[in-house]
Amino acid sequence: MTDSPDTSLRSKLSRTLGSFDVRSLSPFLEDIEALYAIDMVFRDPMQKCRGRDAFLEVNRRLAKMSRSIRFEVTDETGDDELFYLHWTMHMAPRFGPELTVEGVSRLRAREGRIFEHVDYWDLAELFASPIGGQRLLHGLFRPFV
Repeated sequence: MTDSPDTSLRSKLSRTLGSFDVRSLSPFLEDIEALYAIDMVFRDPMQKCRGRDAFLEVNRRLAKMSRSIRFEVTDETGDDELFYLHWTMHMAPRFGPELTVEGVSRLRAREGRIFEHVDYWDLAELFASPIGGQRLLHGLFRPFV
C-alpha cells in the first residue's frame, strides 16, 4: 500500500513554498495562481497588497532581488478554511550575506482558494542579521513598500 500525498490546501501551499526557485519561478507562480483567490489580500510587517496579480508581483520582485531563496515549512496546523504554516526563510540577496527569518503565516480560504494571507515575522530580526544597518536594509526592501 502506497501513502498518497496530503491533498489539503495547507499541504499544497507548504509544498509550493518549498518549490520557490529564483532561477525557475514559473512553476511556483502557476501554483500560486491555482491556490489563491483573485481578490485575495496579503499582509506582512513591510507591506500590504490586494489581489492575486499584485501578490504574484510581490513574489516576482522578491525573486528578482535575490540570488536564492529557500523556504522550510516546519509545521502546519488547521483545516482548509483556516490554517497556519510555521516557516524559516533563507534568502541570499543580490548583495551581502544570507538572511534567515523565522515566521508564521495565517491563511484563510473559501471554496478551496486562499483569500487572506498574513505573514508574521520579526522585522527586528533583520536588523540583527549580519547585513546590519537600517539604511542598507531600507534600500534592499524598498521595492516592497
